[in-house]
Amino acid sequence: MKKSATIKVVRAAVIAAVYVCLTLLFYPISFSISQVRVSEALTVLPLMFPEAIAGLTIGCFIANLFSGHILDIIFGTLATFVSAVITYIIGKKIKNVYLKYILGALPPVLVNAFVVPFTYLAVSELKEAYMFAVLSVGMGQAIAVYVLGTLLYFALSKISVVITAKGGASELDDGKNLNDAATQAPDAAKTSGVTQKSDVTQTTNSHQGDDKK
Repeated sequence: MKKSATIKVVRAAVIAAVYVCLTLLFYPISFSISQVRVSEALTVLPLMFPEAIAGLTIGCFIANLFSGHILDIIFGTLATFVSAVITYIIGKKIKNVYLKYILGALPPVLVNAFVVPFTYLAVSELKEAYMFAVLSVGMGQAIAVYVLGTLLYFALSKISVVITAKGGASELDDGKNLNDAATQAPDAAKTSGVTQKSDVTQTTNSHQGDDKK
């Protein structure tokens, strides 16, 4: 129990750190109306880990401190938190892995598309450009989440399947939120083991019968 809690805290911290690093590494395209915040690819992680909600929220807050916009710090962070919670709920409710991803990736795109432009235009004279900004931010979010996020999500899913198939305990999720193949792998391995054991038993009995003759 204690080990599991420690792993979750560490994982949340790593997610926060990676979010901040990616945001600052790609600073020119991370803070503007026409942005593609690469770190937003991480917003798919609540589909896998509940602790990603805290990691993303903290990471976004720290990263937005470098924007210098108080509204972005407050409402941008709030948008990340809300979208992460919704994504997590979708991940818990929907079992089909592809439908879960398609719908689960929508909140960070839609929520940020409407909130981020507000944080920039509320203090400018370009309030009439709001809908254009919504489309611009939405497109950038879609690229980050549905392109980069997709690669990240299914790469982690594949790693989980491989670890589980080899008989290891995957720490990538709570055992319920990833691809069903990850949960089916142990059963397949167990069935294979039983079959092999049965074959060995039959072979042994056959040899014993021959010896009696």
